[in-house]
Amino acid sequence: MRPAAAAAHSFAVPAMTRTTKAGGLVLAAGAVTWATTLLVARPEIGQTETLEILGGFAYQAGLAGFLSAAWSTGALGAGRTAKAFCGLRPLSWILRARVWPAPLRYLPLIGSLTLPVAAVVVLTAGNLAGQIVQAAGLALVWGGTGIHLQRRELCEVSVRSA
Repeated sequence: MRPAAAAAHSFAVPAMTRTTKAGGLVLAAGAVTWATTLLVARPEIGQTETLEILGGFAYQAGLAGFLSAAWSTGALGAGRTAKAFCGLRPLSWILRARVWPAPLRYLPLIGSLTLPVAAVVVLTAGNLAGQIVQAAGLALVWGGTGIHLQRRELCEVSVRSA
């Protein structure tokens, strides 16, 4: 291999690392976008603003990015088991994502529990308080998950599993 080609090869970023980082960025952006639209375009009960729907779509795109990052790092496992866990996503993370470092391994589980907490807050403190709790959960937990997907240790897992 020529020296120039060897130098270019040593700095190449594996596709899995790019997928992991891109998935994390899409997740963080989607979570913060939906959290912001929940607070800005607060719908009345029974009505939904178009802006809030678009924010929810951004979050769903972020979850797709999250699943692609989980798949590329091997956090879902392999074969049919991985496909099954992809369908059951939030509650299975603490069991399957052993290749991810803490706190990333626990954040998706915490994120899936913010909806019941927000529902309890709505029943006890009102709709606005519930929306604030839901927006904070989205921005902090899922935004934090997306940011943690940028960690060097996780990218090293992607490279080792390639």
